[in-house]
Amino acid sequence: MINQSAVTVQFRLNNGRQISGKNAIIYIRVRQGRSVDFKNSLGWKISSDHWNKITQRVKNRSSIHDRDEINNQLNELQAYILKECSILKSSGIAFSNEKAKSIFKSFFESPQVPQDLFGFIDEFIHNAKNQIHHGTGKPVSSQTIRSYETSKNFLKRFHNEVYKINFEKITLDFYYDFVEFGNKNDLSMNYIGKHIKTLKTFLNEALEQNLTTNKQFQSSKFKVLKEESDNIYLTLDELNKIASLNLTDKPNLDRARDLFLIGSYTGLRVSDYNNLKKENISIHGETLILNVKTQKTGAVVKIPLHPIVSNILQKYNGNPPKKMPEQHINKFIKLVGEQAKINATEHVTQTIGGKEITKAFKRYELIKTHTARRSFCTNAHLSGMQSIDIMAISGHKTESAFLKYIKVTKEQTALRIAKHGFFSEQNFLKAV
Repeated sequence: MINQSAVTVQFRLNNGRQISGKNAIIYIRVRQGRSVDFKNSLGWKISSDHWNKITQRVKNRSSIHDRDEINNQLNELQAYILKECSILKSSGIAFSNEKAKSIFKSFFESPQVPQDLFGFIDEFIHNAKNQIHHGTGKPVSSQTIRSYETSKNFLKRFHNEVYKINFEKITLDFYYDFVEFGNKNDLSMNYIGKHIKTLKTFLNEALEQNLTTNKQFQSSKFKVLKEESDNIYLTLDELNKIASLNLTDKPNLDRARDLFLIGSYTGLRVSDYNNLKKENISIHGETLILNVKTQKTGAVVKIPLHPIVSNILQKYNGNPPKKMPEQHINKFIKLVGEQAKINATEHVTQTIGGKEITKAFKRYELIKTHTARRSFCTNAHLSGMQSIDIMAISGHKTESAFLKYIKVTKEQTALRIAKHGFFSEQNFLKAV
């Protein structure tokens, strides 16, 4: 802590007790008596073990990346604030929280101060936890926060293993190197694409905050890699096999099966069918309706209850099954599928490490929580339900996006169309 003209500048971590091994963001605190107490995040995130509480700096260890860069900026920021406070005093201008905020902001707007990519990403993630998602109007989900962290960590790997990156180095050359790095690590095209998509999210925000003028990431060549996934759907016959299993002696499998079947006959995402309450069910005449405000989009959907879903609710005395961790459902539903003998061979093709690789699986091995929603959409479509009605539940905005989502072969489409009156013999005779 340095004291000059009764102004103190301190740096500390945001977890006050400084729990060993816990990551924390460095904060600044500027004080003057009782009248001024300004605090702000600096974005830098480090392990508590790397912080010296006495010197209020990162410890001088060669194993700590960016220690010099962080400490130099802390020194420069501290000196800058005290210098500006001295100028205010000599000019007879009173110091205040607003002045502290203005001085702090002006330091980072100064062109000679280098901007740090990873410091910004840490601050972006930290702030996202308390922000509203622009698309949904809801708080950013924990799943989205985890995806931000995962992409940040992979970018860090590139930074440490290939070459150092900052805002200005995110060019088309970086893009090609980044994809190559993902391929060398045998990552799937879709997984690399998710990291690119998240990076573009980071960079769009940085551009809005005027932290960079580099717009190469907006090039059409800097594209989010994506290929159609080979996620399966379960046929009505396969779902009936699952529903018919007696699992009373296996309570975990029993509950996972029931939750999965609710998803398969409502089209809800796991985040919704795994969080249902009795209050979500209402009666309209003789029809039971499920009313759900979806977690991902915030849209309200109303879904008539399928007899299988009604039977499940009766089994739990009118209540939906208790929530189960998604990873547990994924584990148990595969075991359920195996017991139901859903063991036909399925060939899955993916681009991994830049090469197309085809592997054979038993169908039960590919069942996961999202299979339920895809099964509903596909089976409803094959049953003749209008796409617009299915989309009212699934939330797909366009029919083209919906048709890409469902797993229907051209042969299945032809057989469904064949039932239309246009192809009937009676219609032909009328025409003649």
